[in-house]
Amino acid sequence: ATLPSSARAEDAFVIPLAPEQAPPRWVFELHTGFSFPLQTASLCPEGSGCVLRGGGGIGTSVERRSPSGFGWLIGYGAWFLDSDSVFELAVQQILRGGVRYTMPTDTVLHPVFELSLGMMGYGDTFYIETVGGLLQAFGGAEIELNETFGLLLGIALRAFTHTEFRTERDGALRGNDGVFSETAVLQVGLTVM
Repeated sequence: ATLPSSARAEDAFVIPLAPEQAPPRWVFELHTGFSFPLQTASLCPEGSGCVLRGGGGIGTSVERRSPSGFGWLIGYGAWFLDSDSVFELAVQQILRGGVRYTMPTDTVLHPVFELSLGMMGYGDTFYIETVGGLLQAFGGAEIELNETFGLLLGIALRAFTHTEFRTERDGALRGNDGVFSETAVLQVGLTVM
């Protein structure tokens, strides 16, 4: 004898795992934004063009996120900045790793906080003329678009050191006072889970 279709449907029903019991997942992010200088005295000596002004860029990151919202990430970004024509095309490249907390909420809006460390290289047209360490703090929100995609919006504050170098076009010595530089970045990204 066969079971009624309603009984077979009940047997096939499986209760999903509670969110805190789900396995960690990979989250891929592609972001862009605008960078604004905050502290540039070391790279912009008086009487010379400033090699670190505003601009835009693109980056990517990979995060391993746990159900609790904590995750670790690695990322790369290339930022194309105005350099007062001292460089043909000023490019800041950033490689970083860190931790991120995406607050689980009952709504589609999730606050996000991140702290990362890394290295940066800066120079003319992907040629690295100065390198240094980087610290980045990020705060923003992730908006769920559906189960797979999200939109990440926020602001990052970056502080970075740099080695001493001389720009060829104007002969100015830069980065020789040991002071770090700072920028702010308005960022928007697409997350894929």
